[in-house]
Order: sequence, then C-alpha cells, then structure tokens
Amino acid sequence: MATAGAVVDRLLRRLASDARRSELPSGVDEHVAHLWRTLSGLQVVLLSVERYFRARTEVQDWMAKINQIVYDTEHLLDEFEDQNGIGSERTGCITKATSLCSSCPFFLYDTRVNRMKILRKRLDLLARDSVVFSLMQHPKSDLEQSDIQEEFYRAAIVGRDSDKEKIKELMLENDTETLSIIPIVGLVGLGKTALARLIFHDQGEGWNLDLRIWIGLNRKFDLKNIAADIISQANGTKEGSSEINTNIQIHENLQLLKDRLQKTLHDKRCLIVLDDLCSIDKSQLDELKEMLRRTNKWIKVLVTTSSEITAELMHTFPPYKLFPLSEDDCWEIFSEKAFGDGGTVNACLKKIGKQIVKRCDGIPSLAHFLGSVVHNQVMDVWLAARDEPIWKLESTYSMKVKVFSSLNQIYYDMPSALKLCFLYLSVFPKGSIIDKEKLIRQWIALDIIGSKHGTLPSYVQAEMYIQDLLSIHFLQVRKTHSVNGMEISTSPTTLYMHNFVHEFARHVACNDIIILDDREMNDNAKELSFQYALLTHHKEQSTLCSALLTRARALHFLNAEAIKLHREAFELLKHLRVLNLSGSCIEEIPASIGHLKHLRYLDISGLKVQTLPSSMSTLINLEALDLSNTSLKELPSFIGSLEKLKYLNLQGCDILQNLPATLGHLQTLEHLRVSCRYDIGELADSLCNLQDLRFIDLSSCTELPQLPRSFGNLMKLEDLNLSSCFNLKQLPESFGNLYFLRSLNMSSCYELEQLPGSFCNLVKLEVLILRRCRRLQNLPPSFGNIENLRILDLTGCEALHASEAAYVGPHWLCS
Repeated sequence: MATAGAVVDRLLRRLASDARRSELPSGVDEHVAHLWRTLSGLQVVLLSVERYFRARTEVQDWMAKINQIVYDTEHLLDEFEDQNGIGSERTGCITKATSLCSSCPFFLYDTRVNRMKILRKRLDLLARDSVVFSLMQHPKSDLEQSDIQEEFYRAAIVGRDSDKEKIKELMLENDTETLSIIPIVGLVGLGKTALARLIFHDQGEGWNLDLRIWIGLNRKFDLKNIAADIISQANGTKEGSSEINTNIQIHENLQLLKDRLQKTLHDKRCLIVLDDLCSIDKSQLDELKEMLRRTNKWIKVLVTTSSEITAELMHTFPPYKLFPLSEDDCWEIFSEKAFGDGGTVNACLKKIGKQIVKRCDGIPSLAHFLGSVVHNQVMDVWLAARDEPIWKLESTYSMKVKVFSSLNQIYYDMPSALKLCFLYLSVFPKGSIIDKEKLIRQWIALDIIGSKHGTLPSYVQAEMYIQDLLSIHFLQVRKTHSVNGMEISTSPTTLYMHNFVHEFARHVACNDIIILDDREMNDNAKELSFQYALLTHHKEQSTLCSALLTRARALHFLNAEAIKLHREAFELLKHLRVLNLSGSCIEEIPASIGHLKHLRYLDISGLKVQTLPSSMSTLINLEALDLSNTSLKELPSFIGSLEKLKYLNLQGCDILQNLPATLGHLQTLEHLRVSCRYDIGELADSLCNLQDLRFIDLSSCTELPQLPRSFGNLMKLEDLNLSSCFNLKQLPESFGNLYFLRSLNMSSCYELEQLPGSFCNLVKLEVLILRRCRRLQNLPPSFGNIENLRILDLTGCEALHASEAAYVGPHWLCS
C-alpha cells in the first residue's frame, strides 16, 4: 500500500476547495472541516511512514484502512454532488443547504450525514493508532537500502567494456580543459554506478591522476557535504566538515569550505565521481559546477543519474546515454548467479533460464535478482521466476538486495499528484502503446492532476508531469512518424513503459488496481479495495459483473471479445469517471450508460456501434469522447449539449454522413479530430467560434475547398493538421493571427498554390509540412523571418521555384 499519502492529498485538495463554499448544509460542513483537519495532520505522518516503515505488516494494514476511508469519503461526496446536480462545479461538490434540502428526501440526507459521522469516527481512531506513532519514534532508515552491493556491481560490468572505453576517451580527449563533466544517464538498474566504478578503478594509460574521489550522494544534495567529502578524501582523512565551527552561519561555512576546497585541489589532477545525483535545481547545480571550476586545475567529473534533466543541467560534455544490455550479456549475469562457476548445467533448467532472461529486457539488476531467486531452488521456483510478476517474487523470496530499491527512492521523492499519475499507468497491460493525449485526459478525469502553481490549466500541469516521467525514464516516447529521422508533432505522441518499470508500477499499485482476467479469476476480488479495473481475456460468453466493480473509478476492457453488456450493465457503477470499451466487441452501447453521472472520459473507438443511445445526453460531466474508427452513421444533435466536452475524436468514421451544427456549441472544446470525405464547410464556419481549440485535425476532409475567413479567430490554436485535403486551394488572410501555432501539416494539399502574406506572422511555428503540395509555386516574402522553424518539408513540391531553396536550413527538406 504505497499510495495512502497521495490519495489523502487528492482528497485534501477536494475538501479544501469545498470548504471555500459558503453555507454548507447543516450537519455536513462540520464533518467536512473535521475530516480536513485530521487528514492534514496525518499527511506528514503518512509520507514518513510510507518511506521508512512500509514493509511492516501493521503499517500496510493501517494505510489500507486510511485508503478505504478516503475512497468512502470521495464516494459519499460524489453522492452529494449527484443529488444536487452541480457536476458543472469541479471546484466544489456540496452546495447550499437550501439546495440540498429542497432536492434531497430527508431520509437520504440523514443517512448520508450519519455515514459522514461514521467516517469521521473511523478516521479519528486511526489517527490515534499507537502502533504507528510508536514507530515514528524510532530512527528513520530506508528499509530497502543496503551497503554497496559489491556482488551486483561485479556482475553489472558484464558487457560494458565498450561503454567504459568510450567514456574514458571522452574524458581524456580534451586535456586542456580545467573542468570536464560527463553524466552517465539511463534507466534505473542499467548499472550506471557499476560502470562508473569500472572507470574509477581503471589503471590504464592516459589518466596521470593525483587523486580519485568517490562521492556517493544517494539522491541527497548538500553542497556543503559534497565539498567537505572531497576535502576529506583529498586529505586522506574522515574528518569531513567537523573542522568547521558549527556556530558560524551556513553561508560562511559554505564559503569557508569552498576556499579550503580550492586550496586543497589547486595543484592536483583529479577524477571525481558524483554517484546518484538527482537535483534538478539549476541554481544548485550551477553553484556546484562553479565551486569545482574555481579550483583552476585539471578536474574530470563523472556523474551518474537517472534524470535527463539533471544530465542536461550538469554536463560540459554531452551526456552519455546508457542502453540495455544484450540478451547474451544478461544470460551471462543470470547464469553465473543461478548456476555458479563451472559445473554441469541441467538442460531443462537452462531452457527455462533462457526464458527467464527474456523478461530482463537488458536490465542487469533484474538478471542478477532473478538468478539469485532460482539459485539452488526447486523446479517450482524456476517456473515462478519465469511466470510470476517481479513484485510477487520480491515479496515471496527474502533477498538481501531488493530489486525495486532504487525505483522506490525515486517514487517516494515524487510529489503526491505525480505518484498517482504514475500509479495509474499500471492499469495498462505490459507492452501497451499509450496515446499521450488520451492519457492526459484520463488523468484529468480522475482528478489526480494537482497544479503546484494553483492557476495552471490541468492539461499544462499534465504535460509537465509527462515530461517529469520521461526525464526519469518511467515513460519513454515511441516515435511513429518522422521527417528525415526527426519526429514531427502533427502525429499524436505515443508513449510506452519499459517492462521493468511496468513491473514496478504494478508493485506500488497492487492494492489500487484489480485485473479481472477470465483465465485466472480471483475468488477474493470482492474483498479488495481498488480504484482501477482491467477486464481482460474474456474469450467465452460472459456478462459484466457490475456488483464487483461498484467502487471503480476507471474501467478498461482488453481482449474482451465475447463479453456481453446487458441494458443495466452500468447502473451500479455510479463512481465511474473513466470508461474504455475499445477492447471489447460490443455493437450497442447499453442505455444504462446514462446513469454514469460522474463519467468524464468515454472511449468506444474501434467498435461497430452504429448509433449512440439518447441517454448519453445526460452525461453532463463528460470531458473526453473518443468515437474514432466506429461504424457510426450519424452523430446525434445532443452532442452539442455536452457543454464540458474538451476532447472529441471522430477520426476514421468513414460511414458518418454528416455532422450536426450543434458541434459549434461546444465552447470548451480544446482538441478535435475530424476525418471525413464530404463538404464540412458549414461545420468549419461554426468551428471558428470555438476559441478554446488548441488542436484540430481535419486531415482527409477531401471536399473542403477553403477555410473560413474567420479561421484566424482560433487564437489559442497550437497544432493544425490539414493533410490530404486534396481540394484545399488557399488559406485565409486571417491565418496569420494564429500566433501560438507551432505545428502545421498540409501535406498532399494538391490544389494549394500559395500561402497568404500574413503567414510570416506565425512567429512560433516550429514544424511546417508542405510535402507533395504540387501546385505551390512560392513561399511568402520574409518567410525566413519565422525564426523558430526547425522542420520544413518541401519534398514533392514540383512547382516550387528554384529560388525558394535559399530558405532551406539544416533541418529543412526540399524537392
């Protein structure tokens, strides 16, 4: 149970916003305020207990109870919101007493107040739990930390000789530089520290060193301690900073240390390793670099980090990216640990061992761990190592080195909202390709995006969280479309998780997600407390077990081809916010979907549904709707009544014959994908009123001759795809008003002859794809003034004048 602190933070944000509402219902406002105060007091305790005592059974039980109270409270607040019909207010879920009492029968109101009282009492008892608070009196130490893992480090250097030589060559190639810093960056478990040790102990030619200094930071940045440790090792002592008078101000201490460091190293050739540096504070890292630079002597610094941000801020030479090992190298690490040195290897175990190594995906720490699991064990253990989730193996077998220890450190350093964002990734099956925009919409739908700055739009904060997860390799980008090897932004960014990270996500989310696999149904599923559900591998005829999923906030279907949804399938799922039916094969959406009053995200992409039930008109909280690649014949006019809709995907709806004019009523729409083969001229006119649009995909609208004159009203537009609009002849002069436009794809607009003169006003434009615009004759005057343009594709522009080649830059392509 590694999420209690994060879910408490989510509820606190909700309660705090509700507390700002005036005249809360009598008997409710008091309990809400009490819950807020108690949870606020528990939050610091929870974060500390999770980090330092999470392995204790009594702590896990205590946190599970906290989680259950949080979920029950959120569900009760949902019911208040349901009854009062104020779903439009995302910042508050309890309205005035007059509204409540007039709309809610007394017995329902009284029942809910009593439930709130019970929740308050349960929470008060847990807050006074003597077991947990007695633990807090003990010294805090991370249970999964250990001394330097010599055995693993010796194993992890397998296959790294080439990396060692390349880094050494980089460090020595410029012998005149006074300070050279090369970060080794990569996913946790790749052996960055082991590689740094290999270089640190290298006695080959070229070094000519006076000092070798190793600073183990363990993800803790303290400039004073770094300076003191360097001085201590340079002088061959262990005195560290104890020489400094502790009564002197911190700044004076640091300055004294800097002066002493300069004096100590001024005539030394030195190799310094900063192992496990994690700071992303630019001012901190700049001060560290300046402190080392002031020594005015030959200093080579090797930094190991899992953070791309740290590497970019710290380097003076390009960061060295460490990649996974080959399967052969992983086999060498695994077999040495599993079988020992020499001796005959059982052929059957070797075959299973080869299968085990495949799941390592190039991670040496995982190969070492799995080899340790099966060493001197019976066949059942070997089969478990091949088939069981890694987190189950770690909890079942007592190992000196925990495989997730480093990942745990990174996870527990995350902000609470980012923890929940990462935890949610566990609902996607291993190997899944994740659409970034859809993921962001699901995060927002689940209320797990909490802006650190208070006023940032949720999608901006979500983009920042995506970047945070990418920087530490918890997510990775899957490039799907490029120009000359360079990715362009007109395709949706797709993401994936390394299998090792996915195993860790399932580990931290083990009590927050339920996997209902028809091949291995869990008889104890009803006893679990979970937020997210995945139904998978329903090959036989079966029906949705709604009673089991009444607590779910998100429900995904995968490989559920045979599952049946009866008309009442969704009646009990009243807390559902995210529903993804795309992994089923249903041909009709049950009318009971109208009961999902809190539903904010609905994905029915790829289904053979031909109509949408009229009950969907009641989904007033719906913010994201994916209808792509369905068999819809028409889009009902009630679509315009979904006033909160921000994301609408109609791509690939080839049977769809027309679009209702009511689409123009969606004033909050930010993201629109339309792909159709008929004239959408009237719709295009109405779209110009949707001034919150940031992304529009009108690709393959083959009958669109021109954009409306008022298209420039879409001042917030950032990404526009007009590719394969074969009959598009021109852009309006107002197009130059799209000040924030960053990406424009007009490939295969065969009839386009010129761009408007105002085009040069698009000063933020970074990507422009004009490929196969056969009639385009010239670019506007002053086109070269678009200074941010980094990708221009003019291939196949047969009529383009030769003189236009003067515009071509280093990343531009022309015919």
